[in-house]
This record gives sequence, structure tokens and C-alpha cells, in this order.
Amino acid sequence: MTNLNLSQRIKHLNLNGVNKVICGGIHDFGLDQLRNMGIDVFHNIIGEADVALNVFLIDRLEPGSQCEKTEGRFRSQKKVRTRAEKVLK
Repeated sequence: MTNLNLSQRIKHLNLNGVNKVICGGIHDFGLDQLRNMGIDVFHNIIGEADVALNVFLIDRLEPGSQCEKTEGRFRSQKKVRTRAEKVLK
């Protein structure tokens, strides 16, 4: 996919049945394009991919989550000052 431009990559994802994307940083244009194709985007995710996936699988992943492993547990912390830390088992 490295030889495709952004629009072609998004179309490729859509044609292959992708309906959710977990990513770090993304430009507003790309975010809008994905959403316009009906793809849910969990963006600004920080941390380890396997933790983010596990948090997603238990339906707790939110845009802006910080995902890391701590002592055999998965921890996801939303990067909002007013929100308390979440500890997930």
C-alpha cells in the first residue's frame, strides 16, 4: 500500500471490509475521509498496540486513550485532565 495515495488507501480499506481503524496521530482530512467511508476511527491512541487492541475488544477504547501494560494488567487512561484513570483487568 506504500505506493498508494491517501484516497486510494482509504478506498482500499473500504473495499476490503475494514470498518474500524485504531491509529496514533491522523490529519483532519484523513480522519474525515475515513469517516465519510463509514469507517470508525479510534485516533490519537498512545501506547502498545496489543494493549489498545485488548481494550478495544472489551469495548473500552476511546479516542485519545493511553494504553500500557502494568503488572499483568492492561491500563487505559484517557488523556483528559478531568477524567480519572481507568484500570482494566
